[in-house]
Amino acid sequence: MKPACLAIIWLATSAIITSAASPQELAPRVPVESDRELFEAFALERPELGAVKAAVDAKDFAAAKSALLAHFRQRRAPVWFLNWWEKPLQQTNPPPALIEAAEAILAHQFKSASAAVRFEGRIDWQYLPSKLPDGMPDYQVPLVLYINRFTWWRDVLGPAYWTTGNESYAREWAAQVADWTARNPAASVFNEQATPSPWRRLTAAFSTTMWIYGLNYFLQSPAVTPDTIGAFFKALIQKARFTIRNPDEANRRLVQLEAVHAVATCFPELRDAARWRQWALDETERFIATEMYPDGALKELAPGYQSVAIASLRNMVALAAANDAPLRYTFRDALARATEYLAGILLPNGTVPAFGDTWAPAYVAPELLRTLEFYPPEKGERRREQLRYMITLGREGEPPASASTAAPWAGTYVMRGLGRTNITARAYAENIPAGAGWRRTDVALAFRAGPFGTEHQHEDKLSFVLYGFGSHLLDEMGVYSNSPGFWRSYFGSTITHNTVMVDGLGQNRRARPASWTTARPLEGKWISNDAFDFASGVYDDGWGPQNLQTVTQRREIFFAKPDYWVLHDLLSGSGEHTYEALFHWLPPNTVEVHDQTKVCFSSNANRPNLAIYPVDADVQVEVLRGWQRVPHDPQSARQGWFSPGLQKIDPAPCTVIRRRGPAPQVIESILLPALPRDTPDIAAQRLTVTDAGNRPLWRTEVCALRIYTRAGVDLYVNDLRAENVTAAQPLPKRISAGRFGTIEFSGKLLFIRLNASEQPLVVRHAGGAPPSRNGRVIEPVQR
Repeated sequence: MKPACLAIIWLATSAIITSAASPQELAPRVPVESDRELFEAFALERPELGAVKAAVDAKDFAAAKSALLAHFRQRRAPVWFLNWWEKPLQQTNPPPALIEAAEAILAHQFKSASAAVRFEGRIDWQYLPSKLPDGMPDYQVPLVLYINRFTWWRDVLGPAYWTTGNESYAREWAAQVADWTARNPAASVFNEQATPSPWRRLTAAFSTTMWIYGLNYFLQSPAVTPDTIGAFFKALIQKARFTIRNPDEANRRLVQLEAVHAVATCFPELRDAARWRQWALDETERFIATEMYPDGALKELAPGYQSVAIASLRNMVALAAANDAPLRYTFRDALARATEYLAGILLPNGTVPAFGDTWAPAYVAPELLRTLEFYPPEKGERRREQLRYMITLGREGEPPASASTAAPWAGTYVMRGLGRTNITARAYAENIPAGAGWRRTDVALAFRAGPFGTEHQHEDKLSFVLYGFGSHLLDEMGVYSNSPGFWRSYFGSTITHNTVMVDGLGQNRRARPASWTTARPLEGKWISNDAFDFASGVYDDGWGPQNLQTVTQRREIFFAKPDYWVLHDLLSGSGEHTYEALFHWLPPNTVEVHDQTKVCFSSNANRPNLAIYPVDADVQVEVLRGWQRVPHDPQSARQGWFSPGLQKIDPAPCTVIRRRGPAPQVIESILLPALPRDTPDIAAQRLTVTDAGNRPLWRTEVCALRIYTRAGVDLYVNDLRAENVTAAQPLPKRISAGRFGTIEFSGKLLFIRLNASEQPLVVRHAGGAPPSRNGRVIEPVQR
């Protein structure tokens, strides 16, 4: 059957088949416990299964399996991403590492995330080497997942067979199919406490497509017998039925729907294939409508896991297209939006910020690039080429109009700029090259100001990561493990993120489900132009286990392109408190604090540096590295730890800027990246500000700074009384700017870049009327 014929079948059936049936109706029974039940799952009335039907009618199931095997070796449609008849006729020279890995599998030796096991004799498919603190088995151990997800069929055993023709690999595959099917009876209903590892929901679904890969790698081998094909379909049918009856959530749901869609598309011979396929498509559309924000972010808001969902959605679109049964625009649009979101938050090294449970480094660019093949023409060729530029970090495609990006539903903002190789040589008349901000040597800050998310959450609202000149300067501190425990909780808490703690207490959005999602985008929190970017967000969901509501944090970040960031933390509320702004460095950094200025800086010879400059000297600044309040107490408070991988911890510097006093208070800092062996050099002076009645405005009301860098002087004003970028009402004020004179301004933001003669080269503002001096609007001088 040609793929075009399959498309006709699907189109004809979809007119009469709907997924109104419940999962129980679509899969009334999960186990396949006999050959009779196996063949009852096939539509034996199909003409191409005539020989199978005749044998089943005669109750000769051995002959029926022989006929079924012959049928699948004869047909050439539907197609998979690789097909058994495409096996190279000539052997090639495989990489030694591939053969070494394949031989390890023959020896039943498995390795994942630094853990390894070798089974003497048969594989223990229900291998569980560790327990949780409550004594229950730990089903999240990566090695346990690896064994039953069968990626090594697709990535190791199959390629080794195709490149060498060594039948021992095919015999091993056939033996594993028979052994797994015989020794792992299907579960019908998932139970978090009791369902064995082969039938965990994500494992059952994810492994389904790996089994289809396995069949296509080995089907032509004489090692694959009628009994092999019988065991294969018993397992595959059970996996599909189990997946239909046991829905999962978040990205895992799309993995499930991909699995059912794959089985139904590849094996229309199954009696329920048409209904299963339609159900998978309908459920996917329902998922898109309910779990994806308009800006393309999935509601779980964990970028690394969104790439898993993108892969599943892309595979569904690709498989349908390969079989001439393209899916509706809804699918391609969702794939495009999800791709645009991740592409938009990429850092200049091709990773996404490791927000939530994202395991770093999360290089998602290859998966995103594959999705562009299915980018809808309706969205425009130019936009696709802009995405290609973003994903390939400027190697291909067309630069986007703006380097900085905003996702207002997810609340994720990324400020990008050219990575200057020498700030002292800045020429004010220079032209920033097109595409600046997307190359490895550029700079970027990613800010998280949106909802908590529905899965893989960390208590990290208003946190950020900072990248510069090829390195992560301030970063997430890791995940440690997906299994419950002290360190898992530690790395998911506020204490390991670049945000603020109040009285030693962190955020607690987990206790407030209303904060997990949003019904509307953030508005008035973002602005981007050629001179600066600005973003802001608010945390008001309470602190500590009791969700104490005494303090609200508003964080505002200003990026003076492309050199430095100004960070404002306004703490409002009642009572006296201790406020701590945290800044987490990766372990290789050497970090110091200057006693007089309180500037915290790195002094690295072989990696980029960073200065954290507190605007006010009346703060306490310290660096904690591998700190533990009570030594040898496993539950003691800690700070300054980094998890580089599964169940690993290393000491890492954490800068703490601390202020104590009655609310409101403000902590303001300037972040300046620099190249290796270069000491970041920046300073700031507060300017006096008065309102229309000549009343002095406090630093908790307006921040007005004269900022000195090696390249010159900038004047910067941020009216903290205005919560949005565009002030709802004018806020008149007068700023005494030294030699430059007195500035009159009524808006939210003002940025003026001066030359050596105190003449304005750049003048940009947000909100209110344009700034004036001596009654005249301030205009930049001609360059």
